[in-house]
Amino acid sequence: MAQIAGNSTDRDRHPVDFYPTPESATLALLHCVQLSHDVWEPACGKLDISRVLEANGHTVKSTDIVFGTDFFDCHYEVSCDIVTNPPFSMGLKFVEHALKLTSGRVCMLLPIGFMTSASRNHLMTSGRLEKAIVLAKRLKIETHYGKVSSQFNHVWYIFNKSHTGPAILEFA
Repeated sequence: MAQIAGNSTDRDRHPVDFYPTPESATLALLHCVQLSHDVWEPACGKLDISRVLEANGHTVKSTDIVFGTDFFDCHYEVSCDIVTNPPFSMGLKFVEHALKLTSGRVCMLLPIGFMTSASRNHLMTSGRLEKAIVLAKRLKIETHYGKVSSQFNHVWYIFNKSHTGPAILEFA
């Protein structure tokens, strides 16, 4: 059987790659980045990120494929920031699509290894990566069957089409 990561196999994976985002991860983002008032969370799952953003004064549009809104079926421009913890297997696709849709920031919570792949090198070197916020502690993420996992180090990747210059590396 194909191994996905660590000791996990494909039979252990949630069908839509859903893994809730701990509150601490969203609070770390808010501590390091000034988001616009309006935010779209396109892979909202059980609203973990959305609730924290709303509690901190943001207006959030929360959508998810399991609720009938496929992010990749959206082709209209938006002026809000896009913030999500996308399915890891679709991280590149989420970032690229979000950058096509918004004039704001694109904030994606992904494993630290996201920045080291040749297939994603163009994102890291395009000048659109404004900031990478490395979370100092591994997140304890509950899997769909109740097990808590902390196999990955996570990073908030902050992309911005209007950013120029090198990216800032920050630790939270």
